[in-house]
Amino acid sequence: MINTNDEYLDSNDFRKILDEYEQSVKSGRPIFMEAEELTDIAQYYSLAQEWEKAEEAAEYAISIHPGAVSPIVFKARLVLLKENDPEKAEQIAETVEDKTDLDYYYIKAEILLSQKHTEDTEKYLISCMESVSEDDYNDFVLDVANLYEDYELYDKEYEWLLRAKDDTSTEYKELMARALFQTGELEESKTFFNELIDNNPYSGKYWKALSLVQSINGELSDSITSIEYAIAIDPKDEDAIRSKAEGLFKLENYEEALILFKRYAELRNEDETGEMMEGLCLFNLQRYEESVIHLKKAEQIAVKSSDKANLFQIYQELAFSLNECDKKEEALLYIDKTKSLDCDHFDMEVLKGHILLSNDKLESALECFQEAIRDSKMSPDVLLHIGVSILDNRYIKKAYELFQTLFRITDIEWKKGYSHMALCCKELGKDDEFLEYLKIACDVNPEEARDVLGDMFPKEMDPKDYFYYMYNKLNPKD
Repeated sequence: MINTNDEYLDSNDFRKILDEYEQSVKSGRPIFMEAEELTDIAQYYSLAQEWEKAEEAAEYAISIHPGAVSPIVFKARLVLLKENDPEKAEQIAETVEDKTDLDYYYIKAEILLSQKHTEDTEKYLISCMESVSEDDYNDFVLDVANLYEDYELYDKEYEWLLRAKDDTSTEYKELMARALFQTGELEESKTFFNELIDNNPYSGKYWKALSLVQSINGELSDSITSIEYAIAIDPKDEDAIRSKAEGLFKLENYEEALILFKRYAELRNEDETGEMMEGLCLFNLQRYEESVIHLKKAEQIAVKSSDKANLFQIYQELAFSLNECDKKEEALLYIDKTKSLDCDHFDMEVLKGHILLSNDKLESALECFQEAIRDSKMSPDVLLHIGVSILDNRYIKKAYELFQTLFRITDIEWKKGYSHMALCCKELGKDDEFLEYLKIACDVNPEEARDVLGDMFPKEMDPKDYFYYMYNKLNPKD
């Protein structure tokens, strides 16, 4: 049995019903159950991705309850999800006997949404409101909001929530908190999640949601505090452990992040993320040999997975780590492995050049850089990455010249690389240009300024104060 994160489907009451049903199937002796009970069972199987069992439970419900809304709606939705066949789903939905049932309205609306007919959906749902009783009105509004959320139409979700007459229910607050988060209203979203926590302080789900909003809002310390409550509620909550580890990683607390990623890897050993992030922590701690060990473990897991999304990053990080271990040839082999992946191949050519450059192979590195520039049609991002590589390898004048080229081909909207150019100017003793680019960097990209130039300033100083601090330092008053 899986944990579905659904309060009813995870309850003992449901598990008893599921057990009775499974015993019946195993024995071959049919058992009578209500349509809703069998639909709950089908829903459970779908969450477990046991699609055949889900369909069998729904079909059985329909066979003993012809015309029943819940199993028919479930079957129609399954057709939308698995077969992407709205016409077939429509035919199934029309076998519902009671066409004034709210669930019938919802599946008809969902069939329209699946075909991206958003305005037709809206007109249909508004027309349905005329038939909705006063007692059902609020449930209807919240269910429609939920439907729009499922299709990531968060503005529509928010608009429907504003129609609610009761804004005190837990379901309303959950939906509103999520809608506000998705539409970028982070402060208001936090307010709703805090209200939910006040009413249920032992809900790990709410603490995790609040932590996510805080993290997106740049409140990393508060985010970590919130996620710690979720871990205190359930010390084996894998998502919470991973979230805290990621927060610590962003704060560059690699030692503590490493401990938590190790814990996550032990709990979710089929997910390469834990091993991969252990490797990244170790790389940042300059423990390169250990980094390679964990990244190779991550590779072994990822290549067996149906989802190979992390392979690109694993290969890239292995190239970096192996290069630090003076294993240039093996590092280059991992760059070659990325050729079969759907990734940014220009960046990989730049990385190949970076590794060659760090091994004093200047001519070979320049060939890679020139190929990347040519193939990318002089992409500004490619130029930026090459400039950073050349700067990292202490070819300061060449980096300075390349950043000059970058800023000549970009417009006023371009915000990257000014901090690196400021660093070049500082290294070359061009103080006036250093101050000029420092000011631009702090104005247009303060995060980059902190990352690249932060070591020149007091740790807690805001990047907006960097220019005046450095100006006064370079121009002391007599």
